[in-house]
Amino acid sequence: MEGKMQSNVPKTGLVVQNANNSEEKRRQRRATWRPPSKGWTKLNIDVAFSFASGSYATAAIFKDSDGRLLTASNSTGKCISPLTAEALAMQEALITAQNLDMEKVIVESDCSILVQAIKSKSTISEIDAILEDIHCVLRKIPDCGVV
Repeated sequence: MEGKMQSNVPKTGLVVQNANNSEEKRRQRRATWRPPSKGWTKLNIDVAFSFASGSYATAAIFKDSDGRLLTASNSTGKCISPLTAEALAMQEALITAQNLDMEKVIVESDCSILVQAIKSKSTISEIDAILEDIHCVLRKIPDCGVV
């Protein structure tokens, strides 16, 4: 899909544009948003990235355990890869959560490489500085998990 924005949005129940086979498409259609436990906020993050231009767009949605929208944010920019865009989206959303004094946050991202790097405190040279900032912000949110 060179030149077109690509997105993975299984949390919303939408079909992913770049799914490779029919089984993957069926799995993504079945995906539904699940609320966090009572007293928690769920933060869903997603990114669309254009390889042709290096442009990206992010979206972050914060909902409570009743599924009520608390706040949302979006941004656009340019970067070198989808992974960098995902890391920037995570960084921006966590800063928003911190600025709003959210104390119990579960962060959901479809970027398994980023989620694993955050959980294991691994380094990825391409996004090292962003990962360091993400870890710094995570330390300031009393209860925060990334999945």
